[in-house]
Amino acid sequence: MSDTDRSPAGRTRNTALTCLTVAAGMLGLAYASVPLHNLFCTSITSTPLKVRATSASS
Repeated sequence: MSDTDRSPAGRTRNTALTCLTVAAGMLGLAYASVPLHNLFCTSITSTPLKVRATSASS
């Protein structure tokens, strides 16, 4: 069956569910971004790297 055979109400419902799913996924990723960032950054190095200042004149 082609997509044009579906009723307009069914297509509207499908579009609304798709938009709701995408919005919920974006919201979930927004809330998960900070913990995931902390997880990945601390797994690579547990402490931040400190750059030593070297003077060229000494």
